[in-house]
Amino acid sequence: MLFTRPGRAVFGAGKRHCRLSRTLQQKLRHTVDSVAPMKTRSDVKWLVNEAAALAGELCRIDDETERLASRRAAVEKAHKACVRTLSVVTGVAPCPTLPTVHVHRSYGRRGNLRQLLRDALKAAAPATVDSDELAFLAIDRFQLTFSSPEELQRFKNNTVGRALRHMDRQGTVEPVDAKRGGASACGNWRWRGVPSMGELRKLSGSATTDREG
Repeated sequence: MLFTRPGRAVFGAGKRHCRLSRTLQQKLRHTVDSVAPMKTRSDVKWLVNEAAALAGELCRIDDETERLASRRAAVEKAHKACVRTLSVVTGVAPCPTLPTVHVHRSYGRRGNLRQLLRDALKAAAPATVDSDELAFLAIDRFQLTFSSPEELQRFKNNTVGRALRHMDRQGTVEPVDAKRGGASACGNWRWRGVPSMGELRKLSGSATTDREG
């Protein structure tokens, strides 16, 4: 039992707190006042803090497990209804092994990731932004978690890289030292925006030269 101050005791960790009776509070206060203060060993402090942190993590896992169980039941019900409807509409019994598509719903709605990257590059213009910095910006904004360094790297290369390459094809952003059209989009990117007057003159000059040639 750990005492935080006279009158309150903490049993174990987490939310399990109880208040002592008034008589016991008075006895405890008298005992604490009469005993000389003792310095708690550092290893004991560490163990107490670690135990409390682990107990809190267990509570968090329990809450998340309960939430996921409820979510799974709802999704399974919707999936069965969808399969039944598909059978009625087509008149054919659906294949037992329907294709599985892993949809990432952490971005709120379709296009949110690209919009975030677009806004970040536009705000930084004319400076460049590293693709890793853009990836961690998305991780922080959408509160994403990854089970391994490999999964994080796939997110950087595939998800963020694919979004950057898509915007490159649209002409809104461009790579500075990243390879175009490659499997990876790692490197610095910048917002293209409206061409400057100098760029327009160069384009105009190139067009004139082409006509004269």
